[in-house]
Amino acid sequence: MKTIVQRRLALLGVPADRIDDLERRVVAATSISFARRAPQEWARNVHVPTFLYQVRDDVLTHPSDVQQMFDNIPSPTSGCSGSTAPPAAGTAT
Repeated sequence: MKTIVQRRLALLGVPADRIDDLERRVVAATSISFARRAPQEWARNVHVPTFLYQVRDDVLTHPSDVQQMFDNIPSPTSGCSGSTAPPAAGTAT
């Protein structure tokens, strides 16, 4: 969330050092910080098949943000309940 807000403010010509002022106001109004709104962390709780995509030179995100979301999604073989891995080649199903 913070990355998207920073990029949008930059597009509007708002100095980057104002992000902390904005976050204080958001926390005062909602009690939720930008860090708690991070989709990269929410991805740890995704237990359904998920398709992530990003366009080249996205103006709102960094490639590392999308990569971190991908890395944080539990894999079907990590022992998550309800997830099953496909059968190995050559095994009976």
